[in-house]
Amino acid sequence: MHLLLAITGHGFGHAAQTAPVIAALQRRIPSLQLTVRSDLAEAAIRDFLPMVKTIRRPVGDFGMAMANAFDVDAEASGRRYRDLHAVWPTIVAVEAAGILADQPDLVVSNTNYLALAAAHHAGIPSIFYSSLTWFDIYPVYCGARPEAEAVRADMAAAYRCADLHVMPTPFLPTGIGPVIEVGPVARSGVNRRDEMMAALAGAGKRASRFLVLVSLGGITTPLATAAWPEQEGVTFVFVGSPGAARPDMVSLADLSVSFLDCLASVDALITKPGYGSFVEAACHGVPVLYADRGDWPDQPALSSWLHRHTPAACIERAALDSGAFAPELRALLTTPRRPPAAAPGAEQAADLIADRLRFLPRR
Repeated sequence: MHLLLAITGHGFGHAAQTAPVIAALQRRIPSLQLTVRSDLAEAAIRDFLPMVKTIRRPVGDFGMAMANAFDVDAEASGRRYRDLHAVWPTIVAVEAAGILADQPDLVVSNTNYLALAAAHHAGIPSIFYSSLTWFDIYPVYCGARPEAEAVRADMAAAYRCADLHVMPTPFLPTGIGPVIEVGPVARSGVNRRDEMMAALAGAGKRASRFLVLVSLGGITTPLATAAWPEQEGVTFVFVGSPGAARPDMVSLADLSVSFLDCLASVDALITKPGYGSFVEAACHGVPVLYADRGDWPDQPALSSWLHRHTPAACIERAALDSGAFAPELRALLTTPRRPPAAAPGAEQAADLIADRLRFLPRR
């Protein structure tokens, strides 16, 4: 069987919540052939989905234009959607031809609504799987635009082309119609703390009592870390460059461990609200300090779930920029950790997709 997976390239969260489902699906259908359609960098796609055979680029799937990891560029986003939907039938036909050329048996989309409309146009069954839809995100930033009603009508019709709508907990409630709710979905890492401590010492860095991972997800955003005050007993591990040459700051790349293994090894995570960051941290039992993301629509659902499953605290963006978060971080580091949250969603979603694949005629 041949599965075409359409993943929105808006940061890494959509790939992170999809990868465990595809791994579980391959355990059920070992002969599964996988094609990915995404604007994510090829290296990122292969990191999340090492089993992928073919990578294609979609015609128009961009999520929201971002000024940085926190802020949506509403004007740029609105222009992109306006231009896309001005020629919507043509775009759907072009994308349908691209999908049809690969002859998949099923399309699964997270959260690319164009792929769902194109699959329907091509006569290929499809499943929507994601914790959010652009139908629900778009009006928060672009709802006052003159074309907004028509754009949302196209979005709704496209999402409703899917045969199933599957959403992993926690998710942003949607207006596209009934959904099948599955449990949380998270990748898992291995605790390699001893190796990290040895690598820190070898790199001339401080092997402190507490290791804190700093990651703002897949959209690069520099931090003014040179201004951060040192915190007793804390070493910060940055995904990317620390931005300052200090003994208490190190790049993850210098420790020779993967992001997931690092997450499984640290004492806390500093991040922004996002499905992958929050759920993967809680499912490793790691406390989370996060900077407020303002009006991003799924922050309330994500934050509510996070606080129920692991010690967590929210700080203002200004505190993250200045490093003025020592009391909040210290409280998290000294609070007893809770058992890791359960993540049954990947197996549940894989069952739903496998059932659909098994009853489809081969192309």
